[in-house]
Parts: sequence; C-alpha cells; structure tokens
Amino acid sequence: LYKGTEGNGIKQYDRENNQIIDCNINIGVFDLSSSKIHSILEDNEGNLWFGIFQKGLVFVPAMQNKFNYYGYKSYNKNSIGSNCVMSIWQDKRGTIWVGTDNDGLYAIDDDGNQLAHFKENENNGSAPLTIMCLLEDSQRQLWAGSYFNGLAIIDKTTGKSKYIKEFSGKENKGHNERVFCLLED
Repeated sequence: LYKGTEGNGIKQYDRENNQIIDCNINIGVFDLSSSKIHSILEDNEGNLWFGIFQKGLVFVPAMQNKFNYYGYKSYNKNSIGSNCVMSIWQDKRGTIWVGTDNDGLYAIDDDGNQLAHFKENENNGSAPLTIMCLLEDSQRQLWAGSYFNGLAIIDKTTGKSKYIKEFSGKENKGHNERVFCLLED
C-alpha cells in the first residue's frame, strides 16, 4: 500500500511491522522525499507511476535497475509537457493517460512515447484543460472529472468529449462542477 503526501513524498505500509515507512526512491532530478504526490498507479505489470505536483510523472518499473522520469526536466524525452500532473490511469490496452492542470490529457506508452495530446480549444469539444481524475469503465469508455468543466466521456482516438449535462459547467454558465474522484460500481 502506497500513500502520496502533500510535501513529504511517498509512504509505504509495512504489513509485517504494522507501520508506515518512507518509500525511498532516488531521483537525481529533484528530491522526491519532499514532493507533493497527487496520483499513484500500479499498472498491470507491477510498475509504479507517481504524478508529482509541478514536476511531472515518475515511472518506477517492477524490474529493478530500470527507472524513467517523464516531464519537462527529462534529459531523454518530455512527453507530458511542463504542467502539473493531476491524475493517471492505465486503460485495458496498456495506454497510460495523464491528466494535467491546464494542459489537457496526454496518452503515453510504457516507454514514455507520446501517443496523443488532447486539449480544449475554443469550443472544439475536446478534453478539458484541467483533469482531476480519470477512469476507464467496463465498456472501455474513458471518463474525466475536471476542475472547471464537470464530467466528460473522452473519445480516446479523437479527444472529442461528451460532457454530462448534469455535471457540467458548460451547460450552466457561471456554474462550475468540480469532479475530484471517479469509481465504477
């Protein structure tokens, strides 16, 4: 069990000793132990993904001695821009979806290559700019909860979004519905 903190890095639950301990992951680019961890994902292969406030996305592979960082300070590739990572989701096909603060939605593969970038543009019906949470439902639809635009279903190929009227500030001028968490029951 991993716990993201607001300025104290990542904590891990030690079941044998029944205590919370520091999760020591060394990153040469910045100090993870004092970072704000907004999202945590363990993918189907046991890899860990951490969304770090104002820093990017940290990938910790299940296989030792392999580490990747994707973000604006990456020496290798910047596949997710420079905005804050707010949410992460891996769909059933293995694509990692990264919701950002004011830069829309990115799709990357497990090698960090950008597959897509969807971003709202003057009523083009695309993904919201600030995505707080993501969910792929049992029908393989990608849902996004946003900070300013409520709830949307996003077409994973085109980025076109269908906003849910009852949970969307788009239908009610001046009224923004904020969606922070999604779960399919």
